[in-house]
Amino acid sequence: MQVERKKRKAHRKSRLGCGNCKKRRIKCDERKPACTNCIHHDIDCDFKSSILTPSASTGPQLSLPLEASLVFTAPGPGVSPANFPASASQLPLPDVLSTDLHTLETSNLQALNNRLAGPLDLSDLELLHHYTTSAYKRMTHGPVLETLWRVTVPEVGFEHHFVMHGVLAFSAIDLARTHPERSVYYLLQGHQHRDKGLRLASAELSTITPHNCHALYVFAVLTATIGMSAGPQPGEYLLFGAHGVAAWLVLFQGVQSIFLTAKDCLTSSCLGALFRVGSRMAKIRQETAALPEDEHIQGLRLLVSDVLANKPDRHVCVAAIDDLSLSYKATRRSERPDRESQLVFIWLYRLSDEFIALVQAHDPVALAVFAYFSVLLKPLTIMCCEGWTRHLVSGIYSFMDERFRPWLAWPMQEAGWFPS
Repeated sequence: MQVERKKRKAHRKSRLGCGNCKKRRIKCDERKPACTNCIHHDIDCDFKSSILTPSASTGPQLSLPLEASLVFTAPGPGVSPANFPASASQLPLPDVLSTDLHTLETSNLQALNNRLAGPLDLSDLELLHHYTTSAYKRMTHGPVLETLWRVTVPEVGFEHHFVMHGVLAFSAIDLARTHPERSVYYLLQGHQHRDKGLRLASAELSTITPHNCHALYVFAVLTATIGMSAGPQPGEYLLFGAHGVAAWLVLFQGVQSIFLTAKDCLTSSCLGALFRVGSRMAKIRQETAALPEDEHIQGLRLLVSDVLANKPDRHVCVAAIDDLSLSYKATRRSERPDRESQLVFIWLYRLSDEFIALVQAHDPVALAVFAYFSVLLKPLTIMCCEGWTRHLVSGIYSFMDERFRPWLAWPMQEAGWFPS
């Protein structure tokens, strides 16, 4: 009886396998950017380093894995997944891609290759996702400015990387606040992105141009907001510090400086909506000038009147009180005082250097005016203002001359803080 021999199963020989598979004398499936065997054994595959390989004869060439090529090749009518080519070489690149690749410099191509070969930075993606879905709302309210912070600002960050670092830092600080169980992790990320952004932005601050002024301005705003979002810090009280100039004041004055340097360029830039809303808020404040003054501001004027009468710099404090009165009337008049942050912060923006110097010298009248301002921060829901009213009032109390501490009775009541 003749025994029929079993035929060996036919297979396709691998002629172009990776170096690792050839050394081990095993079949390579030639998958790009790394074959299955190399992935399984967790070793670097030759194909990974040759995804983008400059060619001396034809110039830079691009070899895409099948998954990436599908992004550029949409199936036409009647095409089913079963009919898709089995290898990337069967998928022609669009003409514009292959034409442009021949004009790329080898160094740029190699840089792109290095970036594609590395792993995705999921931590940064998490921060960007949180910013565009949630954290941006902490910057402002209203559809116009929400779109600016959610869409326009990240777009600026793709060109000016210090802005993107500012965006990611703000997002990390916000996540640390909402996820206390991982706060240390997010705070570390926030500090790293903030420091990177500051280093990059500092290199451009010496030359503010129409090309970078909008990026520098929005980064300065982000950095100042991060300073508040991080929450009250011991010895730091926005306008003065226990050991010298407050760190936040330096950041805030940076915003002012950039605006004054490039005002015309900024108002006509992609940030134009920000300044149009600011002008509208300033107009709203001014329209309240004829309204009756808030009773608490009236009380403040009465409290400090005797001391003010003998002050040589009386006009400095009077101007600050007059301007604060406008903010009080505008916020009290507003239907949503918790959303009108610009009606509040415009007071800080308009302060004279002379008044800030008085606050830093612990002048009792200036400190009292600043305490009454801090009450306006309490209802704000943006920029993470929680806790700032209590912190500022307690700090002002500690530096106020004991003879004038009774002036702070109402701000302390509003803050819910009393000395122990």
